[in-house]
Amino acid sequence: NGDRALKAEFRPITGRVDDLRWSPDGMRIVVSGDGKGKSLVRAFM
Repeated sequence: NGDRALKAEFRPITGRVDDLRWSPDGMRIVVSGDGKGKSLVRAFM
């Protein structure tokens, strides 16, 4: 969209992303998936 600027770009997991959700308080995005042979969950603002 031309009227919006990208604030930040993250690569939270090096492998496949299985799920992407907002945290219950709506302050963070939580990502789960595979990373270097193990399951990972990451949260970021």
